[in-house]
Parts: sequence; structure tokens; C-alpha cells
Amino acid sequence: MDNQLQCAYVCDFNERFRQRHETAWHSSLRKRTRRYFSKQYYKQCVQGTFPFVKTLRSYKIKKYLANDVIAGLTVGVMQIPQGMAYALLSSLPPICGLYISFFGPLVYFFLGTSKHVSMGRFGFGIMTTYMPEPMVSGFTSAVAVQIITAQAKYIFGLDIVRYHGYSKIIKTWIAILRNIGGTQWLPLVIFILSFIILYVIKVHINIRYKKKLKIPIPADLIVVVLATVIAYAARLHENDGLNVVKDIPAGFPSMNLPDLRLVIPKYLKDAVMIGIVAFTQTVSIAKILAQTNNYDIDPNQEMVAYGTGSLACSLFSGYIPAGSVGRSMVQEGAGGKTQVASLFGCLVVLVVIVAIGPLFYNLPKCVLSAVVLMSLRGMFLQYLELPSLWRKSKIDFMIWVVTATSTIILDAEIGIIIGIAFSVFTVTLRTQRADGYKAGFVGSTNILKNIQQYQPIQSDDGRVHFIQYHGPVYFANADHFMRTVYKTSELDLKLLRKSKKRLEAMTVTALESTTDEENEKKVLTDNKQKIVIDFTRVNFVDLVGVKAIKRIHSDYKDVGVDVLFVGCNDGVIDMLTSCEAMKDLSSSLFTSMETLISHMDSYKKSVKCDRKELLDNGFPDELQST
Repeated sequence: MDNQLQCAYVCDFNERFRQRHETAWHSSLRKRTRRYFSKQYYKQCVQGTFPFVKTLRSYKIKKYLANDVIAGLTVGVMQIPQGMAYALLSSLPPICGLYISFFGPLVYFFLGTSKHVSMGRFGFGIMTTYMPEPMVSGFTSAVAVQIITAQAKYIFGLDIVRYHGYSKIIKTWIAILRNIGGTQWLPLVIFILSFIILYVIKVHINIRYKKKLKIPIPADLIVVVLATVIAYAARLHENDGLNVVKDIPAGFPSMNLPDLRLVIPKYLKDAVMIGIVAFTQTVSIAKILAQTNNYDIDPNQEMVAYGTGSLACSLFSGYIPAGSVGRSMVQEGAGGKTQVASLFGCLVVLVVIVAIGPLFYNLPKCVLSAVVLMSLRGMFLQYLELPSLWRKSKIDFMIWVVTATSTIILDAEIGIIIGIAFSVFTVTLRTQRADGYKAGFVGSTNILKNIQQYQPIQSDDGRVHFIQYHGPVYFANADHFMRTVYKTSELDLKLLRKSKKRLEAMTVTALESTTDEENEKKVLTDNKQKIVIDFTRVNFVDLVGVKAIKRIHSDYKDVGVDVLFVGCNDGVIDMLTSCEAMKDLSSSLFTSMETLISHMDSYKKSVKCDRKELLDNGFPDELQST
């Protein structure tokens, strides 16, 4: 108990227990540079930059190879139709999607740190853990609308202009409705049949019987091959004018640098937005799979792998790669153990690029549209979650709606910027209006709770006012913090100043009429009150916040009210110290509510007085200096 009382004040506690890190700069520099001249450091650099070295050194052929072969071939088969479909979505030749499906996983094998991420064409899925979930959900749901809009002309067989910029979705659907009378029924029927087959296999077979199926049925490949064979046999392109993918060149294109002159005037903002989204998607998937399988990834190395893969794809007529949610889950579910599985996936894609690609000449584009839209099923299901989101959190619902609406009406890159900005705004708004309330001890415990929500609350005859504040105290909410304390304490400063003047007048009268020291002390301390602010939930303060704290302390000190701050963390204490506020606040900072109560109880026992007398008279100077 004695040790606890001696450490009641923050200054005494820090002086006694807090460590001092005052190392000479040359000693610190020597420690930092010593590691760069060791053999172990360069060994770690090689293994860190090229993770495949560690993978191959620790590879257990008998234990891993069979699983990696099965998983790799399964993912490789998925890559073929999906790669072509997403190339079509990007207004590029289908073969470009196959180039991505080859070079993306190949580069990631050498440089990536995840054991299960399947790299390839850039789709949309779980994007990032660094963005709020409602914003990601709203953005991806809106992008799904953009994607189905882009595929509409292939589904209905219409020849319409592709719009760009703001309101392009609205303009595109207006053009579709104006030309709806020219719908070609053949591509529409093929699309519907293809979508039904994909839905039945993926949802009612692969998902329902997931535990029984060791390898999921390659629905995309089945539909693509079946449609190609039927279109070739029936000569649908020649006889009925069905829009097909046509020539798919065999082999790889010659390596060429991309035309950088197109970047700044046309595609810079698109490139930045897609690059950020693609990378954060890849890292997010890698983190999820790493946590599921109990290993770690290196986000910095993931950036190297992602950047190098993007560079390699750009040299061979490709576009930006990213981790695929669906294929990564399949690779893990099929038993893949390491990134060696991606090599077998690349082998499948390589065979198609070199030899089989031209056989897909008669593949209907509307079938690829069905493949794309079926992959968006999860995004469209997010619209059904809106009523539940509204019931759970109105603010998160607004984030979803603002992000989705701005993405649909304006554009994807504008939508994601508005979504992030609005999300940050809501966080700022909530910290600006941080929760603060009057608290009290519940029952006979030392637990502080809101007096409006818990009963019974111990009574201190209005002499001690406990306030709990939840949130930081910084430039955006410093005024709100001060108003909260002034209002919640129920101690009006104007009234207290008037009372002080009357008390001073009474003191003069009392001193003129008597020299009784007890009467003088009674007059001076009759209205002594305290405000105890629980700072355990205040995570940080800034310069403006420190000024607000000092202002509250000095305002109430001037009218004879003690303001005590309890449970400040080290960051808050350091800020108060650096702002030279400790000289005014040192006797008002307590380490915890428990030490404050013990302090009060100790004084009560030492002077054999009841609680009311303690609260009336405050702490004596000799106890404060303990």
C-alpha cells in the first residue's frame, strides 16, 4: 500500500520506474551499421529478395509435389477462359489475358512471399485491409455495374459507341435503350444458356458439394470449349454473323517497351488508381491466406514482386496483374503447398499460347461475357446486405452509398477517391464528437460507469465530479472537449466566479469579526470541489489539445476547483512534458483510478475523518508532496 501511494502521482511513478534511453549517437550509429557488414545480413538479403531460394531449399518433394501439381493444373485451367474474358473486358485482344496469366504467376514465383496467391488478370475482389470495409463493398458493387454495362453490347449483339469520362454508365445505358430494338437473339440466347450452366456448376455443384469434390469442376473451361465447338460446327459466325474472338496468334509477341507518351496526357490517373487497387488487393489476399495457413508474408517484398510482374507484363503486350481471390482460394483448396504450383499453372497457359490458342477462333464473345458476369456474383449479392448494414450502422451505410453512387455516376478513380475522403471525414466527425459523460462508482465497487445507464451510483454529495471521455483531444475537437467538461461537470464558471467574489467578501467580514483560525479555514474551504477526468480512453493529444487541458485546469483553479486527470498514457504524458505543461499539472496527474482512491482512503484513515470531510477539504500539502 505504501508503494502504491508513493506512485500515485504520474511524475513520481515515471521518475521511479520509467527507463531512460539516452545512448550516444556514435554508439547508436555503430550498432545500426554493424549489421550491414555481416555475412548473415547478405544471406538474408538474397533470401528476402528471392524467396523462391528458401522455398526450393526446404521443398519436400514427396510431401508437396503431388498437391502442387494438382493445384497448379486446376488453376491453370481456370486461367484460360478467365484471362481471355477479362482481356475482352479491358477492350484488349483475348490473347493479352493469356500473356498476363503466364508472366504474372511466373514472376511471382521468383519474388512473391505468399504460398497460395494466384497472380493473373486484374479482377475485383477483396481489395485492401487499409480501406474501410463499407467503402470497399460500395466501390466493388459499383464497379460490377460498370462491368455489366461494358458487356451489354456483346450480350445484346448491339454496335454502340463506348463512352468515357463522367456519366459514361448513364450514357451507355441510354444508347442501349435507344437501340434495344436491334437486339440479336442468338448472342442473347447463348449468353443466357452459358450463364445458366455456369451458375448450376459453380453454385449448385462446386459450392454445395465442396467437401466431396477434391477438385472443383472447371465450369468456365467447359462452357468455353463447348461453345467454341458448337459455333464452329454450326458456322454461326459465317451464317448468322455471331461476334466471335477471331484470330488468336500462336506464340509470344516480340518484347517492346510500352509507349510512355500515352501515359501523361491520357492514362496517368487511371494507371495510378489501378496500380494502388491491384497492389492492395494482392497484399490483402496474401495476408488472409497467410493467417489461415499460419505463415508470414513481407508486404515490402510483395511490392517488389508486384512491380516486377507489372513491368514484365508491360513488355509483352500485357496489362497490370494482380492476385485473384477466386483462383487463390482454389489453389489453396486444391491442396497447393507452395508457389511451385504456379509453375504448373503457367505450363498449362504456355501450351495454350504456343499451340492451342488459334483453336478458339470461333469462341463467341457473349460466352466470355457470361464468364465475367458469373465471377461478379458475389459483388451483386452485396446489394442485398444494405438493409442489414443500415440497421447495424448508419454511418457505414452512408459510406457505402456515397462510394457506390459516386463511382457509378462519375467514374471508378473518382469514386474511390471520394469514398476514401468521405470515410476519413466520418472518422474525423466521430472524433470531433467524442463521447463524454458524467460517471460514478457503481454499487460498492471501484468501477466507473455512466450515471444515466447504471444504478445505483455512490454519492459524494456533489463534491467530486467524475467524467469519462472517449477519444483523442486534438485540434479538431479541443473545443468540444472543453464544452463537454464544462457542461458535464455541472460547475458553471460564471456562477463560480461570482461565488468566489462573495466568498472573498465573507472572508474579509469573518476576519474582521474574529481571529478564530478554525472559522477562517471553514470559510475558505466550505465550497471545495473536484473534477476527476478519466483519461484512460484518450489515446493521444496534440498541441491544441494540451492548451485545452491547461485552459480547463487554470479556469477551475482560479475559482477553487481542483481538476485531476487520471490514467494518462505515456504518449499523452510525453506531449504534456514537451509542451512544458507538467509544471502546472504535475500535482493533478494520477497514474490510475485505483491509486487515486487509495490516496483518498489513506488520507481518510490518517486524519480519522469521514468521506464527506475528505471531499470538502481536499488533499493536504504534506500528502501531495509524498
